[in-house]
Amino acid sequence: MQIRKTRDERKKQLYRYVRHSYIENGIMPSVRELADYMKYGSTKSVVLLLRELERDGLIRVHKGKSRGVEILNVTPDDRAFLEVKEVSINVAGHEIYDNENILSTHFLPKSLFYKTGELVAVKFSGSSMRDVGILDGDNVIVKKQTTALNGQIVLAMIDEEIATIKRYYKSDNGVVRLHSENEDMKDIYPEKLDILGLVVGLVRNNIQ
Repeated sequence: MQIRKTRDERKKQLYRYVRHSYIENGIMPSVRELADYMKYGSTKSVVLLLRELERDGLIRVHKGKSRGVEILNVTPDDRAFLEVKEVSINVAGHEIYDNENILSTHFLPKSLFYKTGELVAVKFSGSSMRDVGILDGDNVIVKKQTTALNGQIVLAMIDEEIATIKRYYKSDNGVVRLHSENEDMKDIYPEKLDILGLVVGLVRNNIQ
């Protein structure tokens, strides 16, 4: 009985660690990392414990993947991070949010963003928004929505062809103006404009 109890405790210890790693970081440990955490000399013992957790309905193991453990009873509200899909803006129309246009996934702390709603990331290029700190190569975080207030920075589609990030203004007579935060660039007055989202932050990987 004592051996069984010890094994149950180890199984609970492993599950708590896997669950905590996923909730806090969004990244599953590898089997080798789990073996190191449990102080096992080989991965065989961890694999056996993972199989038991899978039979208990707590996890799913995807064979052939280095980090192939999936927690089954975690909801998005449980997690301390957001899964933010990065999409390309080099597409026409509203295909920007299509599943086929997803480039990668970023795991970002919830505490960084005060806005609720669905977020996506887009790679910014150029210098048109440099004066507000949005630089070439930044991953700009966008909250998906179709409206904006005067002065907000938006992701917008011009004439169903060109996606851009600019500061949005609309006059009392309905004239839309997109303002670049770069004194060397002129404002844009599009004939047709669709707002795709509101800029709520950015992630910069390359600090110079």
